[in-house]
Amino acid sequence: MQNETSEYECKTSERECKTSEYECKPSEYECRTSKYECKTSEHESKTSEHECKTSERECKTSEYECKTSGRKCKTSEHECKTSEHECRTSEHECKRVNTNVNRVNTNEERVNTNVKRVKKNVKRVNTNVNRVNTNAERVNTNVKRVNTNVASLKENS
Repeated sequence: MQNETSEYECKTSERECKTSEYECKPSEYECRTSKYECKTSEHESKTSEHECKTSERECKTSEYECKTSGRKCKTSEHECKTSEHECRTSEHECKRVNTNVNRVNTNEERVNTNVKRVKKNVKRVNTNVNRVNTNAERVNTNVKRVNTNVASLKENS
């Protein structure tokens, strides 16, 4: 009975690790999207440079935490396999499985936090893109005014 419980907990732990790794993928994709939008934004306006650098820093932190989470999951999976084998003879080893499940839950919480951070970063980048577009419109308006003034000066001279 205890052995079956341990095997079930290990399978649950492995499943949670896979979920944790899967949840990192959207975070990594959003970071790539955020980086691309930052590069576009930096090119069009100096105003957004500071916020883009902050966003990139947060993305790097998020990527690092996802990689750390992945490493911890691999460690957790390895420990579960060891524990499954030894649980047949020792209840003490089964307690490690519970520890691993807790680690996986902690990893999932970290991944969820990272995903939230990345979503905030994407919102910031979108705000920056909107600012850049507004600045571009202002520049176009100013160029039209200058052209009108130049034409007027030519007519008057």
